[in-house]
Amino acid sequence: MVAIRVDANREIAIGHVMRCMSIADKLCGLGQKPVFITADHSVTDLILSNGYKTICLNTVWNDMNSEIDNIIKIIKSNNINALFVDSYYVTKRYLESLNAVTKVFYIDDLNMFEYPVDTVINYNIYANRFDYENKYKMLGMNTKFLLGCQYVPLRKEFENISYRVRKVVKNILITTGGTDNYNIAGRLLEMLVKQECTKMVKIHVIEGVYNINKDFLEKLSKQHNNIVLYRNVQNIAKLMLNCDIAVSAGGFTLYELCICGVPTVSISFADNQLENVKQFNKEEIIIYAGDVRNDIKVVLKKVVSNIEVLLNDCKIRLKYSEKMRNLKVGCYLEKFLKTIY
Repeated sequence: MVAIRVDANREIAIGHVMRCMSIADKLCGLGQKPVFITADHSVTDLILSNGYKTICLNTVWNDMNSEIDNIIKIIKSNNINALFVDSYYVTKRYLESLNAVTKVFYIDDLNMFEYPVDTVINYNIYANRFDYENKYKMLGMNTKFLLGCQYVPLRKEFENISYRVRKVVKNILITTGGTDNYNIAGRLLEMLVKQECTKMVKIHVIEGVYNINKDFLEKLSKQHNNIVLYRNVQNIAKLMLNCDIAVSAGGFTLYELCICGVPTVSISFADNQLENVKQFNKEEIIIYAGDVRNDIKVVLKKVVSNIEVLLNDCKIRLKYSEKMRNLKVGCYLEKFLKTIY
């Protein structure tokens, strides 16, 4: 059996669970039905609604050492021979303990330390900058690595799609993560509805699962008929393909937008997003407007000005769209998954 150890709540971005769900879906397509292991029940309903079983450890999500004995018992009693782990709260002791009883595949973004696991997966555009292989080799570790955008765990809805850059911008997408504690979507909407260039444009806003500003967004949508709100989107690829420009937080969604080729302005509000947005910006693939934690007003003004540039210039949109699609996101992951069991 294959298992996936992941959490999500108001403190942890929902993106961790969503990318693990993509891995689970691909494993299902290969004849495996993975089970999800979580610290608590915060994300149980979401996992169950996607057709997967869960095992709750009833532990503290940010103290993973305290669950070691419990999860090892679960691994042994369920004959789990492959375990995907996606958490920033892992420790060397935790991973060593688990890797001693099953193959552990760690999904990494931060390169916090040398992970004592079978395989490290870092699909981010900046992954090669961490020089994993040389560092691990110097320590005599036999860890394998899956690095780069080719290993992004894309959902099935993003397979075999095509996008056309339209001459006139009619739809803008805003997606700001699962919680949006800074009310980025709401504040950005307030600015966009005042712009002359967006008065004839529909603005599509995805509300995250834990968004605390839902009432504010609902009020705005009732005041402006060009604002459309979405919850629990079943086919986000279809929504992306219908849009001409996107504004997105700096996490996993950027790779989905790359597959679609929707010209995007990114923002960041967490440390684990910074390497991502900066590398995309450096390679002129996705525009980066800044970190809202520094000065949200300045960053949102940059977002609006970049939207205006993209909106008024089809050639610039075409340039970004082509660069995004040239990344070949997610093309190798399924081949790897076939080898793990």
